[in-house]
Amino acid sequence: MSGKQHTYHVRMILLGEAGAGKSCLFHRIKYKTFRDGSDPQSAENPQSSTHTRQLYDSYTTNIKLSSGTRVSFSIYDTAGRERFQSMTAQYYRHINLVLLVCSADSGITLTKLSKWYGEANTYIDDTVVTYALCITKSDIPDDEKEITRGEIDSFAEHCHIQQRHIFEVSAKTGDRVLHMIKHLCGAVVDSYQGDGLGNESITSQNSEVSSLILSSSVGGYITKQPGYITKQPTSRPCCNCCVVL
Repeated sequence: MSGKQHTYHVRMILLGEAGAGKSCLFHRIKYKTFRDGSDPQSAENPQSSTHTRQLYDSYTTNIKLSSGTRVSFSIYDTAGRERFQSMTAQYYRHINLVLLVCSADSGITLTKLSKWYGEANTYIDDTVVTYALCITKSDIPDDEKEITRGEIDSFAEHCHIQQRHIFEVSAKTGDRVLHMIKHLCGAVVDSYQGDGLGNESITSQNSEVSSLILSSSVGGYITKQPGYITKQPTSRPCCNCCVVL
C-alpha cells in the first residue's frame, strides 16, 4: 500500500416539520427496523421528554465505496427540537449533506421545507454542501398522498436540488432507504473531489462537535485524528453510488 489513507466524512442532518417522518427514518437507518411514530419513546412524539431535551440524536457508521474510498457517515436527527421553530447554529456546524424530509400524506410538510432550506443556508459553514429531498411513506396508497410530482419538482427547482437527489422512501418497509444513503455518500465525495478539495484539511472550531464527529472508528481501518479531517482523492473504477455498508 502506498502512503496513509484517510477518510471522507459525510455528515447529514435531517430537516423538516414534526411528523414528517424524520425520526422513523433515523431509526430505520440506525437499527434497520421500523419504529412507529406513535411510540411514546419516539423523538417526534411530544410526550417524549427525554428525547426533546437533547440537542440531537446521532449515529455514525463506516462505509466503503466500490472505489476503495472510505467514508465515515454520520446522521443527525433534531430529536423533536424542530417544535421550537428553529435550530441553533451548533446543529449545523460541519454539516455537508442536508436531507430535507417531508411526508407523502402531508402537503404542509413540503410547503414548510422552504423555511428549513433557508435556515440551513444561513448557518452551514462548509463551502461544499449537498442538498437532497426525501419524501417518506412511499408505501401508502396513491389516494392517500397529498403531494404531487409537480409540487416535488417545483420545490426542488426552487431550492436548486438536482433530480437525482430526490428520493421517495419508506421507513416502514425500508424501501430505497439504503439506496438513498449510498447515492448521497457518493455524491458528497464527488462534490469534494470535483471542487479540488480532496487534500484539504478542515480545522474544527468546536471541540465538542469535533470529538463527536472524529471519534475512533470501529475495526481501526479508518484513520481519524482529533481536530481536523483530511480528505484524499482516489481513482474511481465506477460511480461512488456503489457502496458497501
